[in-house]
Amino acid sequence: MTQEKPPSDSEQPQQEILQRQTQAMERLADQFAPTTVEEEERRVARLARAFGRVGTRMALLIGLFVGGFEAFQRLYESWEMRSAAQDYAAVGSEIFYKENNPQIKKIDFKNRRNTRKRQ
Repeated sequence: MTQEKPPSDSEQPQQEILQRQTQAMERLADQFAPTTVEEEERRVARLARAFGRVGTRMALLIGLFVGGFEAFQRLYESWEMRSAAQDYAAVGSEIFYKENNPQIKKIDFKNRRNTRKRQ
């Protein structure tokens, strides 16, 4: 049988370093590695819930952005159409009343009849 000899003075600092390193590795393992399967399942479930919440909020924000843009575009186009029609009507009545041009009145009646038939 061999006897273990006590560590010499030169080996003692190495032993302390190895012991501290081992303790640090054990702490890291406890921190990052799950000790039981249940803990791992809870961690995965928590992570899945977090991704689900973030994904849902992102989808809602994108939907609101796209819907808001479409609504704004529709309102702007209808405003533009109304503005052009109002300008067209103002010019037509100005020509009809100031210049006494009855052809404008005929065009106006034709347009009214055509729009009624379309509706």
